[in-house]
Amino acid sequence: MRARSFKLSPPEEQFAAEIRRRLSDGRGGARLPGIAALTRDFGVSRKTVERAFLLLERTGELKKGGGRGERVPGRTRGAPRGGTLVAYGLHPELYGSESLDVLRAAAETMPEPVTFLRLESGASREATVERILLSDAGSILLMHQPWGTGAALAAAGRRVVVLGSDGPDSPVPIVAMRFESLIREAFRFAFEASHTRVCYPLWRRRPEIAATMRGWIADEYRRAGLRHSPDFDAPVVDDDSPAAMAACIRSLFRHTPPGALVLQNLPQWLATVQTLSDLRVRVPADVSIVLLSHVRELAASPLAYAHLRYPVPELVSEFRKLMRRLDAGKPGGRTMLEPIREPGASLAPPRGPGR
Repeated sequence: MRARSFKLSPPEEQFAAEIRRRLSDGRGGARLPGIAALTRDFGVSRKTVERAFLLLERTGELKKGGGRGERVPGRTRGAPRGGTLVAYGLHPELYGSESLDVLRAAAETMPEPVTFLRLESGASREATVERILLSDAGSILLMHQPWGTGAALAAAGRRVVVLGSDGPDSPVPIVAMRFESLIREAFRFAFEASHTRVCYPLWRRRPEIAATMRGWIADEYRRAGLRHSPDFDAPVVDDDSPAAMAACIRSLFRHTPPGALVLQNLPQWLATVQTLSDLRVRVPADVSIVLLSHVRELAASPLAYAHLRYPVPELVSEFRKLMRRLDAGKPGGRTMLEPIREPGASLAPPRGPGR
């Protein structure tokens, strides 16, 4: 199969595509709302809206109206476009290069043309669904989005496939690595190396998910016969910014240093490594680290990090099987795969007392 080019469009191009779709089916009306209204309704910056307008004015699809800042439709567009819309939240590379590999392979399996839409973090499910439904794509591929979003899109009559998001049985076909296993395996990995104080910071912005994950972590502590302290084993960080992560790590090592840290995404890892260096905390002499789902990023590090990785070939194979079933009019189902452990020098037995 010929590999397709893979490019995540700049925000202004994505927003211009949404305006274009509104114009093509008449949802834009005789004139578009102003920049302030579009900024508020879509959760994008003023600069993104202005640049999108400029792109559409250059192609003749929009023109300035009679009022100040008013835009009205220009030339008539053709019929709505089919194909596939790939909708994702955090950039796939920040989940790890394997996520990008899986997404690229999945996109190559979907009906052409394939377009990409980055969703705003923190938006409600209703707002996310409404934004995706502005697309006229016949198929929608959701990457790292809650399965409930897919169910809502399916209820609206779209063909939806969810990639990389765990969830209960639903009408939406799912191919994913089991996230629960990813968390549980990370703690077992550290416990088997004789660590008794293992910490995994969680995000406040998804309290229901944080509560569930705290339950998984508590289970693993009980399973290992170890004392469990929720505020230490799974502290809640205000947001997923590097600054918030750095503050969390400083607090941990100021009061009750963990024997091992479990880290998830790329910004979290980089912020932690920098903070540990500033504090003169050595890996693994003072603290061990287990990373979740990174491979190529680790190649640039002088230390071989212990990590759990995506089963990329298996995920791609299962996704292609799923698409063949759907194309044949058969039920999609739900395929959940397990993560794969990769040992590394960042996970070593504790060397100091009480570790």
